[in-house]
Amino acid sequence: MKSVKKRTRSGCRRRKVKCDEVKPACSGCRKSNIKCLWPNNEKQSLSHGEQFHIERLPQTKRFQFVMYRGDQDKEVPEQPEQPEEPEQVVDPAVVDSLEELVPFESVVSPSLDVPLDREYSNAVYSMAPSNALVAWGTSLSTDNESPLLFQAFLEGFLNSVSPQPCHPRLSPQANFVPLAMSNPTMMDIFNACGASFLSRTDPSMRVEAKRRYSLCLTNFANSLSKAQEGAEEWMAAAVILLCLRDKFSGTSPIVPASHLAKALEMIRQLRKKGKSSVISLKFLVESFLFNYTVMLLTGTQEVVQRLPSPFEVYDEWRTILDCTPFHTALPFMKYPVFGAARQVYEIAAKVSWLYSRLPLSALDKAVACDLLRQTYTTELPEISSSAKTELLPSELVHLQESIYLADIIRSCCILLLHKLLFPRLEKNDPSVQEIVGNIINRLYALTAESPIWIICAWPLLVCGMATSAVSHQHFIYSQCQRCASRFQMEFLDQIGKFLVSVWGTENEPGMGWDCLFNRDIISRVYL
Repeated sequence: MKSVKKRTRSGCRRRKVKCDEVKPACSGCRKSNIKCLWPNNEKQSLSHGEQFHIERLPQTKRFQFVMYRGDQDKEVPEQPEQPEEPEQVVDPAVVDSLEELVPFESVVSPSLDVPLDREYSNAVYSMAPSNALVAWGTSLSTDNESPLLFQAFLEGFLNSVSPQPCHPRLSPQANFVPLAMSNPTMMDIFNACGASFLSRTDPSMRVEAKRRYSLCLTNFANSLSKAQEGAEEWMAAAVILLCLRDKFSGTSPIVPASHLAKALEMIRQLRKKGKSSVISLKFLVESFLFNYTVMLLTGTQEVVQRLPSPFEVYDEWRTILDCTPFHTALPFMKYPVFGAARQVYEIAAKVSWLYSRLPLSALDKAVACDLLRQTYTTELPEISSSAKTELLPSELVHLQESIYLADIIRSCCILLLHKLLFPRLEKNDPSVQEIVGNIINRLYALTAESPIWIICAWPLLVCGMATSAVSHQHFIYSQCQRCASRFQMEFLDQIGKFLVSVWGTENEPGMGWDCLFNRDIISRVYL
């Protein structure tokens, strides 16, 4: 029998990679950033003596970092990419004070839309258990160098931003977690968020949380500097997570506002190029819109100037936000963050925006009157009899609390609009305290462990400023303190302290809800 021998002692020679012949530009040319040339006809070749010249394409400007130094911004220019040079690493000590990501310079048209049936062919899916999430978590936890931090992110941080009952495919777990399976930078961000979550109750974790934050920003900077084809889905998700991390840590509002502005431009890029599924795009849009909405009321002029008008941005994303990719027991279960309060949150954004335009013009007052009409005529959703038979009792309780939140937000909008249209209206007025009493009753109806409390910061602030009864003030302050501890949200503790200063004492009265007209005072609290 003839013995089998290896053809070479050192293994196979390196195989040459053939062109994939993808038009208009093959992958090799795109990767090398050179112009891809094609002959006019199939069998055309170079003439005798003619030489082939490689034409380099101009480098497109990518992302830059802007460092936040209090009242001045220092721009750090991007270094040109050298293919054969070792990887450039951003200094973590510098990145630690990162403010924002500067987006692509190309102008993106917001009018372009992604067909809702592009991927799902108008299919409507029924609700299904999210068992796959367990598999994702197990796999990622095994591969992750810090399983404790990943577990803190998955079971702590992510749960604290997932308040509404919705279809499993629309949940933050289903949209954030899989991105780390193909991108290690996302896992760095997961670990940073997990460390930040743990550091709120464990002071020994604060140094590690700061180190992880610097590490994830460094790796994120390096990934963005290598981006060849613009925004990717994981980039927009990463910026939103960084915004939430900064928000829950009680940082300066300029930083999350900058993150939100850049996340919006990334999402616009994804929509224009069709690089994201409808489900992922819907989730990213709603995550942006919620944080954008609650930020407008207390944001400084600098914060508001970084963000678009809600009258424009809600119209821009309405078709994506309100699309129904799955069948759910109740229509508002297609909103993983807004829940039953989808319509009133849009009104809240527009009312908050008007407060940044004081003094109001005649046109602004007409808009405010129309918003007041919309607020009074907006009907709250109800739980249908079919849903009561389809869902578990615990799920029905959660859904009813989502409806309570919608009623609370609607009442807060009425308070803000009354004060906006009638600036001399005192909070002791019976009509004001009647609305405040209705809000307090709805807050009492929420169970102590309800995740709805996580997104109650905005109504707690609005209702708190209009409250005059001592018992109501004690209730709101105690809820701010309890939720800050229970859900580990430092900004709720700041809201409680701010309300105490607004209420004042018997000997030294506070400003009350007149502080709504003083941007310097109300901007001291961050939502």
